[in-house]
Amino acid sequence: MKKNIVLLCCLIALGFQAKADNHNTPPPAGSQQQNDKRQADEERQRQEAEDRAMNAEAHQTVTAVGTSSTDCMNSLAMKMSQTIPSVVAACNNDARPIRECFVVSQNVTEPASSISGSASYYEYDETKSDEATCRDSAISGAESKAVSDCQSKYGVSCELTSQGNVFDYHTEEKRRYWLFGPHDLHQICQAAASAAPSAPYTTQCALEIVAKSHY
Repeated sequence: MKKNIVLLCCLIALGFQAKADNHNTPPPAGSQQQNDKRQADEERQRQEAEDRAMNAEAHQTVTAVGTSSTDCMNSLAMKMSQTIPSVVAACNNDARPIRECFVVSQNVTEPASSISGSASYYEYDETKSDEATCRDSAISGAESKAVSDCQSKYGVSCELTSQGNVFDYHTEEKRRYWLFGPHDLHQICQAAASAAPSAPYTTQCALEIVAKSHY
């Protein structure tokens, strides 16, 4: 009986020792390497996020027009207040959740002055065409783009101040599929046109909004 008790105690002791040995067994080499790589990747991503947040910055130029200098600056102030949220949001795309962005400057980059309008350029590049079509299409495209660009810039209706003019025309052989395939003859025209805000606007002004991240 005493021998059985001693044998039982020995078996229990061996069982506890086996469990302890299992807990102390180091993970396989491959598993440890994966853990190390995962931790290194997480640390790198964390550092990149911190750097991105620390350097987060957004700029936007706001342009306005008016019937006078005072009218232009009043319009500019209104557009600025409407634009600030989008500038801050663009900065926060990189800053959050580590930092938060705030407007740090609102500098007038163009005091109220006479409207100069804006020039736009358009290139026509097509096959199965001719010179007349090339020129007409380039002129039409430049005029349409000039009015569109002007309206996007000033936020008011615009009109042409100079008709479209083709300043370059040439033909060129190009491969149909970049690196292979037959060559096609391209008719290429470049044209320019200008547009400015319609009456009664006579004055333009602009400022730049800058947002940066802070803790």
